[in-house]
Amino acid sequence: MLYNIIRNTNDFKGLKNDWERIEKKCQNSTYFSTYRYCYSWFIHLQNIEDKLFIVTVTNNNKIIAIAPFLIRKVNGKLLKKRVLQFISNGDYADLLIENNQDIKNSNIVSKIFDALHENDKEWDEINLTHIGQNSVLIHFLLKSKYNKNLEYLIENPFIDFSKFQDYNTYSKKFKIKKINQYKNKLDKAIRYKVILTSDNVINSISKIHLAQKNHSNLNSTKKRHSHFENKQYIKFLNELYNKNSDVLTYLIVDTDKNNEIMCYFTGYIHKNKFHSVSTAINPKYNHLSIGRIFNFLIFQKNYNDKKWDFFDMGAGRYEWKFELTNSFNLLYTFNFENFKSKKMKFLSKVEKILRVIKQILKN
Repeated sequence: MLYNIIRNTNDFKGLKNDWERIEKKCQNSTYFSTYRYCYSWFIHLQNIEDKLFIVTVTNNNKIIAIAPFLIRKVNGKLLKKRVLQFISNGDYADLLIENNQDIKNSNIVSKIFDALHENDKEWDEINLTHIGQNSVLIHFLLKSKYNKNLEYLIENPFIDFSKFQDYNTYSKKFKIKKINQYKNKLDKAIRYKVILTSDNVINSISKIHLAQKNHSNLNSTKKRHSHFENKQYIKFLNELYNKNSDVLTYLIVDTDKNNEIMCYFTGYIHKNKFHSVSTAINPKYNHLSIGRIFNFLIFQKNYNDKKWDFFDMGAGRYEWKFELTNSFNLLYTFNFENFKSKKMKFLSKVEKILRVIKQILKN
């Protein structure tokens, strides 16, 4: 096996065919590791000083693995450092390794780490986050000398609907209190329908998300923010959602008001999994408790029009998620420091202490 490091955008673009071939054959890949997602993210959301550091592993002149990394300059309060991290942000992140019976995954990951250490003059720290519990990277790290550098991050709840014969079987087990009352209230108050689309609806749903944010901030001291406020993020989403059948958006619309959006749920479908990434309620309809009903309407629609079996609710320990499921993945973060000087090591320790103190004061 040999490794190579991709450092420029043209070579990144040239990886498209191999990347897409591997993401299809990689057992645990998610949409957040696909070529389309990572390339679009890098083009629109990279920092000016970001440097690509994509490690590829070849065997018999064929690329069998891709580590989608970049190196970012991070300016802390005391320390400036070069941090190696995943190219994109998402609910999951991992290496992409083609299923290969002849070579162990651990040997392939080991070769990737050889590439990192043989080029360690280019980075000061590795910080890889949102690594799923079933990822090839986790399996390698847990059994390696890097075990101590791995920390728990958060839960990622999901529902496996293949375990439920039909919608009624699921709804009886995870029936939210007063759900029928909320549903009857909605049915009597308004005429509505649930729409499923793969069209680019970013312009429409961004307005709903911003409206919900503004409404929430009216009577709250803790101000919320919206990712739709970031113009570069909007450009990224518009490119990602344009003519993309892997995008799915569920809408509840008011049919009496020209299909005005009452609530939306949007995300990506990949290998029979729906990755939920954004949801919001139109403040005009808050009084109808749509948020308590919408998930069940989506689940019912999916049983009638099957698109996926796994509903991944995204990272975050929110009560409403655990009302819908008792299953979740664990996410981890990996941090490894490579500071050469005593001064940098000292400043890094001081910054960690300051972060802990800040967190204690915040709580």
